[in-house]
Amino acid sequence: METVEGPRISGESSDGPRIRGESSAGPRMSGESPEGPGPRNSGASDAPRSPGDASEPPATGESSSSARGGGGGADPHPPAADDPISEVLLGWAIAVAGAWASFRLLPEFAAPFGNAAAWALVPVALHVRAGRSLEAEGIAWKSPRRTLAATFVCAAVVLPLFSAGFLAWFGARDWRWPGALIFIFTFIGQLFFAAIPEECFFRGFVQPRLGALFPGERPRRILLLPLTRGVVLGAALFALTHVAFEANPVSLAGAGRLLTFFPGLVFGALRQATGDIVAPALFHALCNATLVTLQRGYVH
Repeated sequence: METVEGPRISGESSDGPRIRGESSAGPRMSGESPEGPGPRNSGASDAPRSPGDASEPPATGESSSSARGGGGGADPHPPAADDPISEVLLGWAIAVAGAWASFRLLPEFAAPFGNAAAWALVPVALHVRAGRSLEAEGIAWKSPRRTLAATFVCAAVVLPLFSAGFLAWFGARDWRWPGALIFIFTFIGQLFFAAIPEECFFRGFVQPRLGALFPGERPRRILLLPLTRGVVLGAALFALTHVAFEANPVSLAGAGRLLTFFPGLVFGALRQATGDIVAPALFHALCNATLVTLQRGYVH
């Protein structure tokens, strides 16, 4: 540590300045007079000096203001301020680019793998880069019993209502049950190639990061769903992403994709209620499998 030489007190050794606040009987720096501890020459005061004593300059690297305050100086490299919005937009742009490249550049059989990797790996990488716990962010399975119970309740309430509305809108006269295998295989494929990756991103990354903008917010129950502003914003981005991947976003089909906002609210509420993404992923896959099964019922 470099020292700053100040005015010496009468009788003080010329070999080097003492450390500020050190007792006269304490150890000396190397190169100091070898007389050892003992009575000092007249003129040297044994009283401790206050930090503001003008006869002694502050140590190198310590400002006078920090000495007066009794603490260290300001951190020259303060931690970067948390910016959830910028982080979410960055992650969304990377994931969308990765998914788009997968479907445009990869062979048809490999495209689903690339798409799933884009949505699943980007949030994991950003959490790890920021030093956040994946379990704390919901990318885990914390309570299997609570997860399965919440999934069952949502499926028992929502899916029959959705199926009845679908058949009422498109007509039930020409619909035929396509078989259980259609539902089972669709559920498995949707779970691993759509539901888990998308829930990892939207409910394991977007929802908690945007929820950090509203610390201490308590969920409000609307139709028994625990909703927060993080849940609503995550569902909105979820819907806009579906519109962006529509062949013609500015169309009736593109506008229809906005309806994914409502299942997004249910997925977010499940994440809020269970604390992880497993329940929303299971229910997401069930919804997709139900929709595909209903659509296949018109193909004879």
